[in-house]
Amino acid sequence: MFEANPQLIPYLSKTVNVNSFNDCVTVENLAVSDKKGKVTLNVLKDYIASSSVKSVSELNKFNTNGAKYELETAVNVPATTIDTYCRDNKIASVNVIKMDIEGHEDKAYEGMRNIVKSSPDITLFIEFTKHAYDKPEDFYKKMLADFGNVFQIDGAGKILKPKNRSYKAVIGDGDNWSMPVFSKNKNLASA
Repeated sequence: MFEANPQLIPYLSKTVNVNSFNDCVTVENLAVSDKKGKVTLNVLKDYIASSSVKSVSELNKFNTNGAKYELETAVNVPATTIDTYCRDNKIASVNVIKMDIEGHEDKAYEGMRNIVKSSPDITLFIEFTKHAYDKPEDFYKKMLADFGNVFQIDGAGKILKPKNRSYKAVIGDGDNWSMPVFSKNKNLASA
C-alpha cells in the first residue's frame, strides 16, 4: 500500500495491524509517479484524503464536489514507480492494483507498464479524472491496449462488461470522474 502523505501513515499502519494484515500488507510512505525522486505533495485543509501532487488551483479546476480546496501545507515526499518498487522487492507480477491518486494516475501508470506487461492476471481499478490528464483519451486507449478488457461498476457495485468499449461510452461526456476497471481477465464481469 502506497501513501504519499506522512500524516496518514500511522493511521494506515494501525488499520493494517488491527485487522491482522501485517503478514500480507506493507504500508509505504511513498508517492507513486512516472519516475523515482521527490515530489511536492499539496496537503489540503479539511480534505486531507484529496491531497495531491497537483496544485490547489489545478485541483479546483477539475473538482466537481462543490468544495473549494485550500492548501494546508506542502511537503516534499519520496516518489517511486511501481516498476522500480517491484524490481527492487523482487515482485514478478501482481494481481490487483487500485489507483486513486487525485489526477496523477496517468503519470503513475507510465511507471508501471512493465509490471502490467509481466502480470498475466492483473486487474486495475482506477479513478479516471479525465480533466486532470493532458491526453485522457490516449491514456484510456493505452490502458485498454495493455489490458485488453475494460469493465464498469454499476450503482449496485457489480462489475459489468460494457457493450461499447470506446472512450466516450465508458468514460462519458460529463465533468465527473469515473471508475473503469481494466483487466487481462476477459471474464471479470459479475455473474
